[in-house]
Parts: sequence; structure tokens; C-alpha cells
Amino acid sequence: MAVVFGQKSTQTVRGKVSDIESNSSLPGASVVLTRQGFEKATATDADGNFSMSGIEVGRYNVKVSFVGYETSELSEILVSSAKELFLDIKLKE
Repeated sequence: MAVVFGQKSTQTVRGKVSDIESNSSLPGASVVLTRQGFEKATATDADGNFSMSGIEVGRYNVKVSFVGYETSELSEILVSSAKELFLDIKLKE
């Protein structure tokens, strides 16, 4: 009898966080990816970009916050094995 362990499909979630009115990037914004029993967080770089690799395929909730801005919450975002996911997130002051 052979035991075979399959490798889970993973993907990269990238994106940009910016101001909804001026379109200027928001460096240091908090980006949190969650689902049942899983949470991964990162912050945007100097250009408002973020990237999270090794994310298992499935549906996630995304919460983005920045001091002085309204928090944005995206529900049931699908991460698929076909291509990396890019999120263009605009926050309101």
C-alpha cells in the first residue's frame, strides 16, 4: 500500500492600496487575508503595493486599513490556481 501526499495549490495575492480621490498610494497600510482557521497580514510598501505568496486556493476575506481612512472589507474573494490575484483597493479618507 502506498501513501501519496498531494501538494496543495497555492497562488500569490498582490495589490495596490491608494486614496480614492487623489489616487495617491498609501504606504504602510495594513492588509489582512483571512478565512476559517487562517490569517496572513502584511503592510504596503513605499508605493502602496503589497504581495503575499503561498496562499492556498480558496475564498478569503480581505481587510485593509490605514490611519485616518475608513477600513475596507472585501468578502469571499476567490484565489484560484489559474493566475495570481491582483486587488486594486481604494480607501476613503
